[in-house]
Amino acid sequence: ESSWYMDIVATNISKGAEFSPEQQQVLEFRLAPVKIGPFFSIQHLEMFSNGSLLLISDEGSWGEVVLNITLTDNGGTLRNGSNTTGTKELRIQIFEVNHVP
Repeated sequence: ESSWYMDIVATNISKGAEFSPEQQQVLEFRLAPVKIGPFFSIQHLEMFSNGSLLLISDEGSWGEVVLNITLTDNGGTLRNGSNTTGTKELRIQIFEVNHVP
């Protein structure tokens, strides 16, 4: 059976100052696997707006996966603004299950 991992991995998520035009912006997390162990296979990977990450691996997968996570908004970059956070690295380790012979 598949293994799954779900946890809140991003906190203090904000569109900007309350009552500002920034509140109309849409935030989106972007995930980029940068390292996947030789015995690890990802079936589904998703990041939700509340900072929760869902990772479902194929049956029998184990090892480490390293993800780069960024948060972007659709507000543009006028007046030298920024619409993307710095990249954060997340490491997830799933241990091999010892099956009884």
